[in-house]
Amino acid sequence: MGTLEHEVMHPALQHHTRRNGRDPSRWNMACDYAINPILVDAGLTLPEGVLLEDRFRGMSAKRIYNQLEEEEQSQQSSDDQDSQDSDGVLLMVVPQARLASSIPLLAENVADLRVFRLTDPESARFDQVALFGVRKRMRDLD
Repeated sequence: MGTLEHEVMHPALQHHTRRNGRDPSRWNMACDYAINPILVDAGLTLPEGVLLEDRFRGMSAKRIYNQLEEEEQSQQSSDDQDSQDSDGVLLMVVPQARLASSIPLLAENVADLRVFRLTDPESARFDQVALFGVRKRMRDLD
């Protein structure tokens, strides 16, 4: 029964008029986090898996949105740092004639580099080779 009341709360709280330029998905999540504790506190039963966290209890959708945005930015910053420390895979198709000029850069940044001649007619026509390797970790580059 709580699902219908949940949907009624969105227009009742004018969430559709208050989104402005905010990210629609994050705004909807923030609104759900604001609505669901109100309904649970009123004794309604909500389906399993709804967005419900005590840390957002009593907060406005706008405040929740800002907190979600800050958390996402902080997570992205952390992920960016992690990606600088992790391996990556290199796969490139290049003309063989360009390979020689790329060797110093590749040697500095890529481990276990392998070069394969491509034999399909289109690749042979352009004398292309495939490069496979593993990006060196940032700390290995020092």
